[in-house]
Amino acid sequence: MLSRSQAQIRLYEGLTAWPHSAHVRLETSPERPGPAVSPPDPKTPPTADRTAAAAALSAARDAMAAGDVTTAIDILETFNRTARDAEVSFTLGVWTLSAENPEQALDHFQNAAHLAPGVAEVFINIAAAAVRLGRHDEAVGAAQKAIELAPDRDVARGALGNALAAMGHLEAAEAAFLEAHTRAPETLSWMLNLGDCLLTRGDPNAARGWFNQAAACDPTSVIALNGLGLSHQAQADHAAAISFFEKALRQRDQYPEALGNLGVSLQCLGRHEDALVVARRSVELAPGDPGGALNLGHILQSLGRHTEAVETYEDALRIDPALSGARAYLLHSRRHICTWDDDADLVAAVIDDVRSGGQVPPFALAGTTADPETRLIAARRSAEVHRPNGAVTTPRATPNKRSLRIGFVSPDFRTHSLGMSFSSVLAARDNPRIAWIGYSIAAGVTDHQTTDFAASFDDMADLDGLSAEQAAARIRSDDIDVLVDLAGHTLGSRLDIFAQRPAPVQAHYLGYGSTVGADYIPWLITDRVHTPPGLADYCSEAFAYLPNTFMAAGRVSVPQEIPTRAQEGLPEDSVVFASFNATYKLDPAA
Repeated sequence: MLSRSQAQIRLYEGLTAWPHSAHVRLETSPERPGPAVSPPDPKTPPTADRTAAAAALSAARDAMAAGDVTTAIDILETFNRTARDAEVSFTLGVWTLSAENPEQALDHFQNAAHLAPGVAEVFINIAAAAVRLGRHDEAVGAAQKAIELAPDRDVARGALGNALAAMGHLEAAEAAFLEAHTRAPETLSWMLNLGDCLLTRGDPNAARGWFNQAAACDPTSVIALNGLGLSHQAQADHAAAISFFEKALRQRDQYPEALGNLGVSLQCLGRHEDALVVARRSVELAPGDPGGALNLGHILQSLGRHTEAVETYEDALRIDPALSGARAYLLHSRRHICTWDDDADLVAAVIDDVRSGGQVPPFALAGTTADPETRLIAARRSAEVHRPNGAVTTPRATPNKRSLRIGFVSPDFRTHSLGMSFSSVLAARDNPRIAWIGYSIAAGVTDHQTTDFAASFDDMADLDGLSAEQAAARIRSDDIDVLVDLAGHTLGSRLDIFAQRPAPVQAHYLGYGSTVGADYIPWLITDRVHTPPGLADYCSEAFAYLPNTFMAAGRVSVPQEIPTRAQEGLPEDSVVFASFNATYKLDPAA
């Protein structure tokens, strides 16, 4: 499973300039205090003469204009050691925050707040620094103080939106950004932030509206073009997504977010080597971005280059030890290359990630000691990601129909283990009153077996490139009675289509074989051995038991020429045990 590049949109933080027209008050704060700040040290230097402060600021700005950041900051810090000035402290805060030192910046902004408690810009920037430090409550308090001081300032509302977005309060953040946009409708930042909020909330259509509006205001905005690409990517329209990412890169060729996102869409279309090239470039440009490293790892894993994938996932975890899902992907690639050292510890860490609320791919738990409850938690959490933002209506079953129409959805109607197994099921059907319709979501990956499937189904449609809404509309138009998912949580699945509830009855069968954890797929077709009744409490579905085995595959043909033991390098007089499973399914502790 590929993840979206995690640093796709950079939110406007409001590093506003010092308001020279403001009346700087040195008295105590107004009635409603801002966020708590430390009181000044009794040994703090006295308030500076404005002429001296202006001279220091002028010299520092000259150094900054010449590109000498260190000297510029040194001039102001030297000044601050002998005297105090609100604008000097504020400027130091802006510069140190831009230099990725939010803790020091926050100290400077707090000093400015003591000296100028009536200047909204100070609190806007306190909010920006506090967000960087993860001090979200403090950020919200500072933004609310800025709004109290300057209720008509769009940047004050925007600062509140950023703080709320960082807390995950996206609906409230959207409202704050709308307030900012109302006060400054031509400001690009609020359109971009609104698009990002809606995209994160799972509403790519509404997000696209804001990104389009931003692009109309500034056709060269790489963030708007990148956002448009992401809104199409979220709906599996990867061809359109690629065109927007490429437009962004024509404006700025060294734009790591667009490169990372381009790699995801290229990978989804099966253009693995192209994806690898741009993902590597993204990581080179932003070596400190864990999301870029994670996406590179996914591409290497999909190519079967597991040794490199292991190294890349480890790099991502070094950058962010709490990176969601990274340990699970690392475990999967390590097991592919039989790297068993510390396997038990890594499995325990993955299980702990699930239990502590992390987003862990359920498929990565296969072959591990994860208990059924943990597997259900992971499945439910992953299934929930695909739920649409708005309400959907399940079509009613048509009574007294003379025939039954069953749809099967899979990315693997090709030469693949699922395709080979299901082709035998398809060939064995014997009821003319049941129509079988195939829906391919294979992202352009087809072969001769795909042609055989098309001939075997009563009808077959290609849903690749369609959004969930478009695919669901096509399925509804086919009057499907039962829709069967054949992928579950495996690579290439489209649970978002099932979340649209296009059929009266929806079930999972064969491809994943375990609980999908989705209330929009209420049936699991299985057998009593693979999924005994005792597991019912740990599966979100009701069971539809087949009489013997759910793995109803055909007989494997035996080659006419059987090799000798000697030809295969096997001893002549020993019992040979063999497992033809992938190595990641082996449990070294068993």
